[in-house]
Amino acid sequence: MKRLFTVLLVALCLSVFGPRSADGHAQLRASAPASGALLDTGPDQVRLVFNEPVGLLQLRWVQPSGTVAAPEASVNGPAIIVVPPPRLVPGTHALVWRVVSADGHPVGGTLLFSIGHRSQAPQGETESAGAIAAAGGRWALIVLLVFGSGANAWAALSGRSPPDRRRAIAGATMGCVAFMLAGQAMDLAACGLLGLLARHPWELVAGSPFMWTAVLAIVAVGIPLAAPRGLAAAAASMLAAALSFAASGHAATAEPRPFMAIAVTIHAAAMLLWLGALPDLLRATREVVDVSIYRRFARVATPTVLALAISGTALAAAQLTSPHALIDTPYGLVLSAKLGLVVLMLSLAATNRLVLVPAMARGSMTARFGLRRSICVEIVLGTAILALAAGFRLTLPPRASNGVHGHFHGEHVMADISMFPGKVGVNRIEARIVDINGETVAPLEIGMAAISGRDGIGPIEIRLAPPRGPGAPWTGVIVLPKAGIWELEVGILVDDFTKETLSTEIELR
Repeated sequence: MKRLFTVLLVALCLSVFGPRSADGHAQLRASAPASGALLDTGPDQVRLVFNEPVGLLQLRWVQPSGTVAAPEASVNGPAIIVVPPPRLVPGTHALVWRVVSADGHPVGGTLLFSIGHRSQAPQGETESAGAIAAAGGRWALIVLLVFGSGANAWAALSGRSPPDRRRAIAGATMGCVAFMLAGQAMDLAACGLLGLLARHPWELVAGSPFMWTAVLAIVAVGIPLAAPRGLAAAAASMLAAALSFAASGHAATAEPRPFMAIAVTIHAAAMLLWLGALPDLLRATREVVDVSIYRRFARVATPTVLALAISGTALAAAQLTSPHALIDTPYGLVLSAKLGLVVLMLSLAATNRLVLVPAMARGSMTARFGLRRSICVEIVLGTAILALAAGFRLTLPPRASNGVHGHFHGEHVMADISMFPGKVGVNRIEARIVDINGETVAPLEIGMAAISGRDGIGPIEIRLAPPRGPGAPWTGVIVLPKAGIWELEVGILVDDFTKETLSTEIELR
């Protein structure tokens, strides 16, 4: 049985931590034509460029008359090349797009531009209610994993036998998985409940990272059914549950991805163990007064909280661009609320350990009832923390929207340049080069110069390093000493006989 668990968990780890094609939350970085552009004639093609390779979910071209067409399109890594419908009429057009990120979350938007003259803008993208359903299903699933796998792990460590709820938790988990996947399918396909009668939404969700989250959650609650006792089975169940958190979502797909996936797994495992022990500690207050269980929990809780704090700090640092993001962004506000509840839980835990448990050991019935109330409050706070964690699904991490970006269009090639963090000082450069048809090209060399003509600074020159793998950008580091408008000149040696020199302007914060 132990060998079976070992093989199974190795396979699960490989499926979660194995290579993927992208590493973040997709954001539109540039477009040609630009948003709000006024063109003399209709474009031959429309190009959308994202910060990472994406999967195309939906495209709708809405003309000024309200006529809707489904244009042809091709995906080339982070770029989507759209062929306009024939006979474009003058006025304002809307290209409504919807793509899926590497973290499994769909992202939608509308590109508006005008031909000849501007008119009333057509209706653009509307949000799908599936995102809320998916987040709700994820929250319920997390609660079940906490009070299932987490409680089993604590029971194995403490030597106690909790009430047998394995079948009930497994059944409820299957229901939550179905609800979560249905919400995710609605979100990916931007459809309502009736849309789930079609096959397409389910095909989309079957190919998303959330399918791995569902599979790992089912494995986590299935292991206790096959092996109800033993530390190895409890550890395997909790590990599968923790890995389900790393299979999808914002945090695990940040860079450096292997480190972040491990941090998410550790954070989830610590949370599962801490919160999973609370129902048993509450049950113990109704039994014969024996404080040994609380002392055992204290020995386990200290390293657990330490792991939770270290991994949580690493995850927050990867998602936030600055401390101000804690109060300036929706993601940061959710995180701040979560941290506030965690501080309250830690305060209650400290009071329990230092005040109530010693008084209970001396035979105080008041302390015993006080400890029961305190643990009940901890369970409520823990459930609220899990709800906030599931709420991250509905927000955009600040790291996905930082940086400045420029689009270069030449005779032979086009370039999309991103600069992170887009502020005074050291900046990381990412460049992606394609030909005029949107196909990826492999230049021999790329050099870049930054000039601040207003301040008489520059040119500051760097040479970009070639991609490290398929789909990866050219990269480099540049130091810009002042805020304001900078002109970027990019020299691209396409081949031994062709060199393109492109330029654009960016604004540095």
